[in-house]
Amino acid sequence: MIEIGPLRPGDRGTWEVLARGYKAFYRDPMPDEAYEATWQRLTAGSELYGLGGRLDGTLVGIAHYFFHPAFWSGEACYLQDLFVDEAARGRGVARALIERVAEVARERGADRYYWHTQQDNARARRLYDQVARFSGFIRYAYPLLRTGRVALLPLGGGPDPGDEHLDAQPVVEVLVAVGHRPGAFDQTRVAGGGQHREEDLVAPLELGTLVPG
Repeated sequence: MIEIGPLRPGDRGTWEVLARGYKAFYRDPMPDEAYEATWQRLTAGSELYGLGGRLDGTLVGIAHYFFHPAFWSGEACYLQDLFVDEAARGRGVARALIERVAEVARERGADRYYWHTQQDNARARRLYDQVARFSGFIRYAYPLLRTGRVALLPLGGGPDPGDEHLDAQPVVEVLVAVGHRPGAFDQTRVAGGGQHREEDLVAPLELGTLVPG
């Protein structure tokens, strides 16, 4: 059985294993203290939010998200991190995490929900193409912190103030309608797309017919 809910104090160790797995996938290592700092911010729940995906009671997936204002619309929800343990993939945990964040965004009144992914993240994109729409954007990141950490590494995050990479990333932006019903989404397929996307969170759309995490 899949259960989606807030991260619990007892999840600290397993959460870090999953978070390190996510960072390893994108070849973006972090110092040990960064995990503790992030955990504290997530559990505070004042600006950054986290959900856990449990399979038969075991934490196997995580989703990190936050909200931000937008110039030409209301508030947007950005899904920055999504990761499911390799052994638990293909069982619906990633989809359930995405849908739960969408529910939270609707309840908060957000009108946009989006994420990014690498262009060649084929396995995750098979899921994303089912629940969201590729918006066709390419992401650029300008290095503000000249600390030596700058490297041409694949990025999987979103508008993160900590990003220090300077290159045009083959990242796909994915949009999800906040008001859509599961299984009802206007699918737009674009050759050469990517992983995270963005959608207007509006009234449900009647349509035809996301793992990594």
